[in-house]
Amino acid sequence: MHRKHLLVVVMMVAVLMLLAACAQQAATPQVVRETVVVTQEIEKVVTQVVEVTKEVEKVVEVTPVAGRCAPTDPDEVDKILIGATGPLSAPGSVVGGLVMQWSLNIAVKHINEAGGVLGKPVDLIFYDTEGLPERGTAVAERLITQDCVVGIVGEYHSAVGLTMMEVAHKYRVPVVFAETWNDKITGSQYDEIFRIAPASSMVAEADANYIQDLGAEFVVIVAENSDYGVPASEATKERLAQRGIDSEIFLAEIGTQDWSPIIARIQALDRTPDVVLTLVTGEASYNFEQQAAEAGLMPPRRRSASPTRWPSTPRSSGRTCPTATTASSAKSALCPRWPTR
Repeated sequence: MHRKHLLVVVMMVAVLMLLAACAQQAATPQVVRETVVVTQEIEKVVTQVVEVTKEVEKVVEVTPVAGRCAPTDPDEVDKILIGATGPLSAPGSVVGGLVMQWSLNIAVKHINEAGGVLGKPVDLIFYDTEGLPERGTAVAERLITQDCVVGIVGEYHSAVGLTMMEVAHKYRVPVVFAETWNDKITGSQYDEIFRIAPASSMVAEADANYIQDLGAEFVVIVAENSDYGVPASEATKERLAQRGIDSEIFLAEIGTQDWSPIIARIQALDRTPDVVLTLVTGEASYNFEQQAAEAGLMPPRRRSASPTRWPSTPRSSGRTCPTATTASSAKSALCPRWPTR
């Protein structure tokens, strides 16, 4: 009996130990890791910019301008009238005006031989402006209000172009200027005004670069007292100063024939100029250069940075100078710039 009790006690202890172990195991939490795949629908909006070129016919109605007599419908005319201006007499640059007139006549001939404009022949009406601003105003008014031109081309002098552009702007008539260098011509931003010549500021930059390449230290600028010469000389002086080159400006009236007073003033300077730059138009420029050469106003010869472009050509007194290959090339009394404006 005693053994039975002992066995029972042992069995009960074992059962209690087993139950305790199970209870302890149940009290300890277990972490279970599980991967869940979730499928979700996502809507994506894509915006794309596409450029589309579309031809649209638009009827533009031309509003008549009071005083302008040119027809607005080409079907109303048998020929296209174009006005042209240039100096054909003094004090303007006659040579420049004649060359301009010849060139325009050749252009009209070629245009008409090719069928004209809008199937109609072109007729050119050319007026002499004499290089005078007031004359430019008068001929522009006549071309637009009496001759009934649809546009104007040409002109040589900036002073004339500055007055003509105001008339053209008033009547809304297009003008294409050929040789007016004053910056204000297109600086006005008038819709009717165009140019094919460079602005004086552009030429001044090129001149200053060239003179710097020559190694010049002092430059004399001889300019005409006009809307071409004054701003062009000031622009050049400013750009030379930016390069450390000294300069002095001498002004003369347009059409000056006797240059001896200015030549004497240049020769009286306390230093000899390395370069004499002429900003004078037409025959007056030729006269200055010839008289300067005869008076012995000869800057020392300097070689260009591009000798193949500037072949030496014998001149008076056995001296030589570069032969200009462009309209803004040579820069001395013996080697004058090609006269324009």
